[in-house]
Amino acid sequence: MIVQAVMRAGAGLVGVCLVLFVQLPARASASRTPPQDVDECAKSLDNCSIDAICQNTPRSYKCICKSGYKGDGKHCEDIDECVGEYTGGCVHDCINIPGNYRCTCYDGFRLAHDGHNCLDVDECLEDNGGCQQICVNMMGSYECRCREGYFLQ
Repeated sequence: MIVQAVMRAGAGLVGVCLVLFVQLPARASASRTPPQDVDECAKSLDNCSIDAICQNTPRSYKCICKSGYKGDGKHCEDIDECVGEYTGGCVHDCINIPGNYRCTCYDGFRLAHDGHNCLDVDECLEDNGGCQQICVNMMGSYECRCREGYFLQ
């Protein structure tokens, strides 16, 4: 505490003015600062679903379902992308997997680089398709044929 005295003289009067400077206790000034935020996500104090992302917010947190899931973040369920007419955009087959899907192709086809379309496999390119004489590639298949004068066994 600082006490300061000042003497003043004026019109034959003498007076004393006191000026007090008082420092508040440490706990009183600390109550004015906002509380420190606790990162519930980093400390695993959240109750988000395993299929959700925890996002820290001031004095709390939010749970957001991951891509491929729906729900409130505390409960997330897989979205089946293969259901309905869209079927994940797959040309042949769509297989739902947790949080995602993948396209597959029928026998005789292979999946294109775009992951959705199916391309014909030319079986005749490898070992003549197993044919002894003539191999004819067809969409999704192949056929063995014989030269004139021979019969297919």
